[in-house]
Amino acid sequence: MAYYSPIHDRSTTQFGDLFGLFVALATLGIFFITLEPFPNLADASTALVETTGRIASTYIACFILAMVSFFIIALRGDIGHVLAGTAPVFVLSGWLFLTVLYSSDPATSAQRLTLSLVTYALAGMLPWLTRGMHQFANLLLIAASSVVVLSYLGIALFPHLAIHQANDLLENAQAGDWRGIYQHKNQAAMMMVVCAYIGWFAARTGKPLIGVPIAIAALVFLPFSGGKSAFGLVFISSGLAYMVARSRSFWWRAVIALGPLALIGFLTVGSMMSDTAMSILNLLPIDPTFTGRSDIWQFAINAAKQNYLTGYGFEAFWHSSTIESGSEGVGWERFAHTSHNGYLDMALTIGLPGLGLLIYAFVVTPLRDFQRTLQTPENETLAFFFLNVWLFMLYQNMFEAFFLSRADPMWFALALGMCGLRYTARYAVRP
Repeated sequence: MAYYSPIHDRSTTQFGDLFGLFVALATLGIFFITLEPFPNLADASTALVETTGRIASTYIACFILAMVSFFIIALRGDIGHVLAGTAPVFVLSGWLFLTVLYSSDPATSAQRLTLSLVTYALAGMLPWLTRGMHQFANLLLIAASSVVVLSYLGIALFPHLAIHQANDLLENAQAGDWRGIYQHKNQAAMMMVVCAYIGWFAARTGKPLIGVPIAIAALVFLPFSGGKSAFGLVFISSGLAYMVARSRSFWWRAVIALGPLALIGFLTVGSMMSDTAMSILNLLPIDPTFTGRSDIWQFAINAAKQNYLTGYGFEAFWHSSTIESGSEGVGWERFAHTSHNGYLDMALTIGLPGLGLLIYAFVVTPLRDFQRTLQTPENETLAFFFLNVWLFMLYQNMFEAFFLSRADPMWFALALGMCGLRYTARYAVRP
């Protein structure tokens, strides 16, 4: 991206640079704004999006962008650097392909895994389509500004498409919560956190007059969205990122970054398995069901215990014949999309070995990469931005599930943070 090659200096035509920026902006548009902003939740077809042409258009758009990005980066001679940046997922990918073979629905698992990996590849290639940190920040700022401005315009001009309504066929219990351009208020809340980080990052790169208002507007959106976990975690994860950046010891960084994560896991999903955790949880002034998540966690844990080695197959449990037939559940379980915990969802679908590989690739490796960040002002500024995004997504996965989740904006943001931390540990960033 923005990175000096240790082998040779890259040079492309002005047209090639502009085309690369266009592809990068299109990629951000696909994931930040999506192909269907402001979905009408009162429309029955929205509930059946998986069976409509809209999901097909997402596959097509992502594949085209991935092929064009690969071609541009190959012409610049940077494919080797992209492969080095995305390498931590290679071993995990081998296990994921194995779980496809053992899946209860191999065709669906293979299709969804393909899109998940393409999304990861797009996140890994995105930085290399730009020519420096400031150009990268400008692109992110355009994307974040679009999300924030469009969401507020929706609230003001057509609230029935930007605010959950009582007559929505999906999530009508959330009536009154702001969802902006997205389908669900939780998704909107999480993306507003990402936009706030982008605004902060832009301000640190010399654009405070634009970055600060975007960050403030995104944070103001949060309480109106009703996204409680995102609203709380943005402050927790940001504080932890600050302390991690100030520490110099890798082990202290690990304790600071991951200690609270383990504690939250113990008090949430762990409370379904440990009487001690439940006793501690009952002493705290919070909802012990975590707005109804405890029931689905218990159900998912029971199901995971029955197939803990290989899992039920990549994204092949929810809405599957296993549930529909009634062997695992006959009530609300048939309508659940995830277990509302990314770590539990991975154990459920790709087994405990897969979860272990995922934790190594998504949790341990990025922290180690941050420890190795090159000591230049540009590298440190960019790495801190990636650290914020990565940490927030790790913590948010305690209450939502978007690890490897196809073209989900949060999965793209997490992948971008992971790959970015690896790049800033290996290559000097251009200004």
